[in-house]
Amino acid sequence: MQDHGRLYLPKDQTLHTAAALPLTAGLREKFQYNNWNYGLAALVTQPLAGLSLGSYLAQRFFEPLGMTRTSVIRPQEGGDDVSEGYMALANATPARIDRPFVGDDQIMFGAMGVNSCVKDLLTFYGEMLRSGADQLANGSTSTEGSPFKCVPDIWNCQAPLPESHLRERYYGLGLFRTQLPNTMMSTSMNGGRLPSPPVVARGSRSQLALYHGGNSAASQNWAILLPETQTAIVVLTNTMANCDAANLIASMLLEALLDSPEKHDYEELARVASKAGVEQWQTLHRSLSRQRIDGTSPKPLESYAGKYWNHVGNWHMDIYLEDGGLVMAFQGDRKNSHALRHYNYDVFTWLLSQDENVAIGRFPYTSQGQWLLNFQSEDGAIKGLKWNQNGIKDGEYFHKGEYGDFPNQ
Repeated sequence: MQDHGRLYLPKDQTLHTAAALPLTAGLREKFQYNNWNYGLAALVTQPLAGLSLGSYLAQRFFEPLGMTRTSVIRPQEGGDDVSEGYMALANATPARIDRPFVGDDQIMFGAMGVNSCVKDLLTFYGEMLRSGADQLANGSTSTEGSPFKCVPDIWNCQAPLPESHLRERYYGLGLFRTQLPNTMMSTSMNGGRLPSPPVVARGSRSQLALYHGGNSAASQNWAILLPETQTAIVVLTNTMANCDAANLIASMLLEALLDSPEKHDYEELARVASKAGVEQWQTLHRSLSRQRIDGTSPKPLESYAGKYWNHVGNWHMDIYLEDGGLVMAFQGDRKNSHALRHYNYDVFTWLLSQDENVAIGRFPYTSQGQWLLNFQSEDGAIKGLKWNQNGIKDGEYFHKGEYGDFPNQ
C-alpha cells in the first residue's frame, strides 16, 4: 500500500507476487504472520464457488446474518454514516487522510477488503461462537441454519507462537489462541513499544481466548472471543494512532468484563506506547544521520535515472531528473513522487519526518531499509538498486531497464 492508501498492483498479480516472496525460514521451522495468505485464499474461492470472494461473502454470510452495514465495496467519500480516516501527528493531533482504496476488485482483498461496523461484527462473531459451541458439543462440522463450517478446526492449534510461555499460545486458522491470563499482542505494534507486554486478565479464572487485530494507515481494529461464555469484544477505530489503541482498548474491556482482580493502567500504557511510537521516528532519523558517511560524492545524477524493476516484472520505480535533483515515483505515478537526497556513495534516501509521512497518508514504517535506495554498479555503470523495504537480509534487487529487458522476465 502506497501514498494516500492506494494499491498499485492489480488483483491478477496476487499469485505472482506472493510466489516471489523470499523464504525467511525452512518449512515448519517457525511461525511468521503474513497476510498475503488471505490474499491467496481470495483467489482460490472464485473458481471453487464460481463467485468472487466478495460476492461469496455477501451471499453466504453478510445477507443471511443481516449484516446490513458490511460491504466489499469501498464507500464513497462523504457518504452517510461512514467514518473517515485519520493518522496521528507527532503531537498526537489527528490529521485527516484518505481511507485505503480497497475492495473486492483490488489486490489483497482477502486480507483487508471488507468494510463493516461494530454491530455487524458482533453479529458475525456471535454466530461463530454459537456454531462453534454446537459443533464441539455434537462432534459435527456444521450447524443447522449457520453459514459457519468446521469452526473447531478454525479455533484449533495450528502453529505455536515463537515466544516461550507457561500458558498456551498458538495460531489457529485466522485467529490467535491463548490461555488467559496471558499476553495478547501478537501482530500488535504495541509489542515493540512497551517495555514488556502486559499479562491480560491477571488473577482471573483461566479460560481460552481467541483474538486477532489489524490496521491500515487509517484505522486500527481488534477482536477478542471467549468461547466458554459466548462473549465477543470488537474494537474498531478510524485512526492510526501513535500506539495500537484498539489493542489496549480491547484488553481493557476484557479485564472489565472479567472483573479481573489485577487490572492494568491502560491510560498509562497508552502514554508509554505512544511516546515510544513517536520516538521510533526520532531514532530512525538519528540512526541514519549517525551512520551517514561524510565526504562522499554520487555519480552524475543522470546516470541514476531510469526504471528499476523487481524480478517478477510487475513493480518498478521510475527515477528521473527534475529541477536539478533526482525524484522517485512508484509505478511511474509522478503525481505522488518523492525527492531523493544523496546519503553516501551510491546510496540515496527519501526519508520523511513523521508528520510528512502523515501528510501523504503512508503507513508508518520506521525500519531504516525502507528509506534507503542502494544503487548497484558494474564497470562504473548503474545496473540496478537494492531496496530493503521488507527487512530481508541484503534487500530486494531491482534491475534497471525497460519492461522485459532483464533476467527472469
